[in-house]
Parts: sequence; structure tokens; C-alpha cells
Amino acid sequence: MSACIARLLRALPAIFLLCQTVRAAVPVAPYFNGVFPEFAPNETFWTTRNAFPNLTFTDPLWMQQIPGSSELVVLEKGGKIHRFPNDAGVTPAQRTVILDIADRLQIADEIGLLRMVFHPKFGDAASSFRNDVFLCYSHRPAGTPASTATSMWRISRFKWVPASQTIDPASEEVLIQQFDPHGWHNGGALAFDNNGYLLITCGDGGTNHQSGAWLDQGFFSGVLRIDVDNNPERSHPIRRQPREDFFKPAKYPASFTQGYGIPNDNPWISTSGSSLEEFYALGLRSPHSAFYDAVEGDLWIGDVGANSYEEINRLAKGVNYGWPSNEGPLSGTGLGRPYFSYDRKLGGCVIGGLRYRGTRWSNELAGRILFGDNVKGTLHALAANITGAPTQELLTTNLGLGPYAGMSNLATDNLGNIYILKLDGIGKDGGTIPILERTTP
Repeated sequence: MSACIARLLRALPAIFLLCQTVRAAVPVAPYFNGVFPEFAPNETFWTTRNAFPNLTFTDPLWMQQIPGSSELVVLEKGGKIHRFPNDAGVTPAQRTVILDIADRLQIADEIGLLRMVFHPKFGDAASSFRNDVFLCYSHRPAGTPASTATSMWRISRFKWVPASQTIDPASEEVLIQQFDPHGWHNGGALAFDNNGYLLITCGDGGTNHQSGAWLDQGFFSGVLRIDVDNNPERSHPIRRQPREDFFKPAKYPASFTQGYGIPNDNPWISTSGSSLEEFYALGLRSPHSAFYDAVEGDLWIGDVGANSYEEINRLAKGVNYGWPSNEGPLSGTGLGRPYFSYDRKLGGCVIGGLRYRGTRWSNELAGRILFGDNVKGTLHALAANITGAPTQELLTTNLGLGPYAGMSNLATDNLGNIYILKLDGIGKDGGTIPILERTTP
């Protein structure tokens, strides 16, 4: 026994040195002296690197691969859409501006050019919709000061020009134009479902405007579902126009809708025209990020909360998700509860949720719903669980902090890569697009 004690005493200096070394290590160090980090250690060994180190962007909000092409497009809040090869070595000389509508934009806070989507028949030579591209943006009426945060919220159809691989700015057909009273909570996410209907998210306009229970007012706080093909076999003509806001300036143009049909199986059909039949769901606050999962036919919506909770919602027909009466798990009787919600300990501005169906990380992330948080600069994977509560796993941190200097969206490509769009401050040409990587095999 005495020999064992002697050996232990001789080993104490080495043990002390080892403890000091471990204490300085990451991520164990934060646990010493009773100081605990906000997140558990990142045991999944994920990190990010700049996917396109030679390129920078000004307020990048959306990226996707062009259907039928290997090239990518990046949408900037200020009105430009860029096209470039999906290559880590791509240079600025290889990047092309395919559309610039800065001359018709109102840019402030969360408004500007918000999202784009290609028609499901894009590139199909046999389809009359083969060149259709749809944008959501904030229109600045003529004579309106650029400093004003009010605008006309638009959903418009544009035409792709195959010869030049650009979008014709003169081809715009406005489908929805509505007065937007503030520069926040605009929604604007666009996606086509498996039936070819266009899904559009809309926020509350920044003032709890239209709780979503008012189906006879305007397009606020919900998800719209429209037939841009205007097929009379499955949809009918628009029966009701949005009501004008009392506070809309007299010099602003009229709010209106045109050029699409209402799906006959939307939940609030009114032959008398008493309701805006475009609504498919209600009760959302600021759903500026949403992604469609074609495998299961679901739209996953990241809805930014107010005081307590962030939400990931799974779109369901005719559901009211509760805003502004409730948020997070506090939803009451008759209201749709979020699929997943988290409080201010985990973050304060959700970006999500992209359901991963790619091949590159299929072993690690197949079927998981990816979401980030702009306030915390984190990226998470949400494991879907049909029988119980979904489980959340932290993937990586240090993705930038702040409403105009951190993560703005997620994206993927046909190779199964996962990208994070990052801002660098309002109007600064320093935005980047990190790509998710593993730090170990």
C-alpha cells in the first residue's frame, strides 16, 4: 500500500499539469470553477468554411441552384440577383447580375427583395411556364422617399431569357400588391408544393396587423396558396380583393390581386366572396424563412417570436397557429401548436427549417430539419419524431451575431451541400456563404 501511495505522490505534478492543460482546452474549460457555457460541447464535430472565398455579397437573403443547371443564384436584399458556377474557386469575373430591380425597391429594416422561386415546369420546352420566375419584394411607389419604411408588398411573375440566362426586368406581371405599413415581419418565403401550387408566407406587418383571424381584410399573418397556372379544372377566379388599409398614403397605388386562380380545396372557400380564399393557414408573426419538403409534401416554417419563443411550424390546412394571442407552447384550445419551439436561452431569431434530403450527409442528417438562430449564431438539427417530442442537436456555433450581421438563411444544392447565408451589416459588401463541413471523418 505504501508503495502505491509513493507512486501516486510522485505522479501528482504530472496530474496537476494534465489538469491545467485540460482546463485550457475547448470545450471542457468552461465547466471549471462552476462556469458553464450556454450550449453543450459540440460533440458532433461540425464546422463551416467559406464556400466561395473570392466572392462577397451585399445582404444575401436567398440562394438556390438553377433547375437544369449546375449554376447557383444568390438574391441580395438591395435588388440584385447573381448567377455563378458552383465552384469554390469562382471569381468575381465569373459572376453575372441576372436581374437588378433596385429602381423599384423600398429598402429598410427587413424589407427589400426577399425571395425568388422557379416554376416547377421551368426549362420544360413543352410547357408555357418554362421561363416563369416568381419574386417577392417591397415596392417603392413613385415619389416615395427612400427612408420611408412603408411599401407595397408584391408577388410578381418575371420571365427568364434563355439566350442570356438572365431575367427580363420589363417582363414583370404583378400578381399581388398590398400596402405594407412597416418595415418588419413581411414573410415573403416562396415555394411550390407537389401539386404545383405556390405557397407564400406573410407576416403580421410589424404591428400585430391582422391577427390572421380576419379573413376579409388583407394578406397578413399566414400562408397563402394560389394557382399561378390558373387551371380552371382545379381552381376558380379571385372573388375578393384585399381591403385598403386606413393608414395607406393617398399617393400610394391601389392594393389588388390578379392573374392567378384560387385552389378549389383551400380551407376558407366562400362563394359569396366574404373571405380572402387565398389563405391556407393563419396565425403567424414573422415567417421569413420556410422550406418545402417534396418527399413528404410538407412546408416547414421558421416563425420569429416576440417576447418568449421561436417556432418551427409544419404547415397544416386550415390551422391557426395562434399569433398574436399566443406563441410557442402557450397556444390555447383550437390553436395549432408549433412542431418545435424554444425560448430565449437557445436564441431569439429562428432561421429554418430546411429538411435535409441530400446525399452528402445522408448518414448524419437524413430527414432532419435544419434551423439556425440569428441572435446566437448557431445551427441545429431537429430530429423528426412522430410519436413524441422532436429532439434538437447543436451542430455548430460562431455563425455571426445580430439582426444585420449574422445568419439570414439556409440553402442546399443538388450535391447535398448545406450552406449558410451570412450578412455583414446593412448595405455592406461583406456577406459570405459558409458551407457546413465535418471536422472528423
